[in-house]
Amino acid sequence: MTLTEIEPDASAAPVAVREAMAPAVYERLPNNILADGVSSGDHKVIGRLWILGSLLFGLFALVADVLVRIERVDTDSVAIFSNATVFEQWFSLQRVSLVFLFVMPLLIGIAMVVVPLQIGAPSLAFPRAAAAALWSWAVAGVILVVSWAVDGGLVERPGAVSQSTQLSMLALAAVVLALLMASLVIVTTIFTERSKGMSLYNVPLFTWSMLVAGGIWLLSLPVLISNLMIMWIDARGEASQRFGDADLYEQISWVFDQPQVFAFAIPVLGMLGETVPVALRRRLKSYDMAMVAIGVFGALSFGAYAQTFFNPTANTTWLYVVGSITLILPILAFLGSCAVTAKAAGRAPELSAHLALSVMALVALLLAGALAAVRVLDSLLAPVIGFLNSIVGFFQGSGSGSGDGWEFLSDFEGWIDDTFDEIAATSVANAMLQLALIAGLLAGVAGLFYWSSKIFGRRLPLGMGMLAGLSLLGGAVLSALPDAVSGFLEQEDFVAAYSARDGVEVMNLISLIGALGVFAGFALVLLAVPVAVFFGSDDDDEDIDNRNPVGGHTLEWLTESPPPVGNFDGPYVVTSEAPLLDDDFENPYAEGASA
Repeated sequence: MTLTEIEPDASAAPVAVREAMAPAVYERLPNNILADGVSSGDHKVIGRLWILGSLLFGLFALVADVLVRIERVDTDSVAIFSNATVFEQWFSLQRVSLVFLFVMPLLIGIAMVVVPLQIGAPSLAFPRAAAAALWSWAVAGVILVVSWAVDGGLVERPGAVSQSTQLSMLALAAVVLALLMASLVIVTTIFTERSKGMSLYNVPLFTWSMLVAGGIWLLSLPVLISNLMIMWIDARGEASQRFGDADLYEQISWVFDQPQVFAFAIPVLGMLGETVPVALRRRLKSYDMAMVAIGVFGALSFGAYAQTFFNPTANTTWLYVVGSITLILPILAFLGSCAVTAKAAGRAPELSAHLALSVMALVALLLAGALAAVRVLDSLLAPVIGFLNSIVGFFQGSGSGSGDGWEFLSDFEGWIDDTFDEIAATSVANAMLQLALIAGLLAGVAGLFYWSSKIFGRRLPLGMGMLAGLSLLGGAVLSALPDAVSGFLEQEDFVAAYSARDGVEVMNLISLIGALGVFAGFALVLLAVPVAVFFGSDDDDEDIDNRNPVGGHTLEWLTESPPPVGNFDGPYVVTSEAPLLDDDFENPYAEGASA
């Protein structure tokens, strides 16, 4: 049952959805988001507040990232933070906040606004649950940051586990639980609120990617809550089992490692699937292959099994190694679908901020996938080379097996062992994590620019979007690749001060410059929103359709900008993934009643 904002009049004649669900108070929504949003069940208001909260937390997360990198420029001592424990405290907070207070809620907020519009629904399946998830996440997020600030956090300290550390465990569990509730609302909406004729085989690709991402989150992140509850219970018990007072961050580190970190970048493919066909003015070719590619990528990103704290050999199993190597294959398959579409179009795509941001997100994701493959080369190549050399040795010994094999193969196997064996626990992991999360962030920013007229009621500035994307991607690459080089120079991932090899501090300085570039790009995004909302103006160009300024192909472009409560004048019947390109689709806003 869909929740409405007014009590229906049973005796009144049937009216359009918009007229029945849009009381006068919602005419003020763009000017009173915070005041009216506290009690609102409108998915667009809830989604805007998710976006606003994630951007505010994101500002804090990126500042923490810059501080951590400033500290790492000098590896001989701890200068900014009072001691190594405080550094580890901020290091872990930076990662937790980047994932659960920034990237993931930003994508959820965009989905809260866009998914009901894309599937032709008047609202979310559980709007009050969505609102409850929003406020639970916001309150728990503030408690999380405060608990870390008062000597809490998931770091090991001498003596008994403090109450602030226990509060950090509970607050993080509450944050994750709120995000799971929001994901469940989105997934349920996709399953139950689709327009007539819209099957799961022809939902828009962004909606499909959020369905896949939400499913993976719902399957994997409850394991994280279980980890936190075990830690909390053990920390409060008298007979400690060493779960609650030692290696706290290590017990949840699987969330920030491959393959799980790629689960937060699944919507990258969905955004690319939205923007590429629009830029080419063509229906996406091989649509089924694109959907399968997103599904396979999501399945390969499930990482709850790869917990090296409980199973030290988890990152050497065939599932982990093969999954890390093949993670890039569905991305390439998806690119194949885009390439076929571009060839069929026979024209260059129309340049736009959202297309450029989507492509940049893909570049960051490919780089992250390449680093994920590099991290398992030892587990993949060393056994193969050893096996080949043993076969050579068998024939050298005339079948007796007494030969030593080829020396160059033995040397190559030794080089692989020495070079790649220990990099899993070095700053190569941080490089991969940052690129994957920046890919998710760029996808979110692409969504903000693509659907800005639906989210904010104004189109965001094209130039600021381009510049922000270049700064975000350039900063991410400049920050991550030196981290990867430092990892090969044996810089550990979670240590404040140590005796570094020559060149590490220079790499850390370059990485700091990259982090400042990421911060500058994010600042441009923060600036673009108020510039558009408060200083922008409605398009008065007769050639631009204010309902569909980008020339989109899906249902969200049939409603007003911003959409009213109820979204549409009535339900639609669709027969394809791009209904606005169908000749038989009745479009009430187009001349001749046909798209």
